[in-house]
Amino acid sequence: MKWKTTISTNLMKITSFKIKASCASLWRLFNLFLVLPGILVVLSACDPGLVFEKNETVNANAWKPEEPVTIDFNIDDTISPVNLYVNIRHNTNYDKSNLYLFVSTLYPNQFTTVDTLEFILAEPDGKWIGSGFGKIRSLQIPIARGVRFPLSGEYQMRFEQAMRTDELAGIEDIGLRIEKMQDN
Repeated sequence: MKWKTTISTNLMKITSFKIKASCASLWRLFNLFLVLPGILVVLSACDPGLVFEKNETVNANAWKPEEPVTIDFNIDDTISPVNLYVNIRHNTNYDKSNLYLFVSTLYPNQFTTVDTLEFILAEPDGKWIGSGFGKIRSLQIPIARGVRFPLSGEYQMRFEQAMRTDELAGIEDIGLRIEKMQDN
């Protein structure tokens, strides 16, 4: 009978150890899921030059000229020079090597400017410019360097496809990035 008690006691110790080990592993995993997002948030916030960035999804199957992408942003600093970029994400089914956009800027005093801009998305040999894996390519193309906003307040930029087609397929997102000009 004594050997049954010893075996039973040893089995209880082993089972208890396994449960404690499992709990410790779960606790470490739980902590990892708590800490990892915090680290990612901190690292993503480590872009000291970033003033504003926003990307908007467009209908990748049929972006129509009458469906512009509109991005609103606020400017407080009228002293520091900034760089402006257009963010473009497209898929590899996009059948053109460039993209024309009408870009309208509405100022806080209701003054509006309109520009027609061409963005080159592929090399002459057809190789896509930009970064990406699989079927998606991303580009960040400068449209203005070292500019100062003349007024503080709410601005609006409007991006309208100008490719002379009623439905433009293959463009996934259009965005705007504003960052402080770095001293070199």
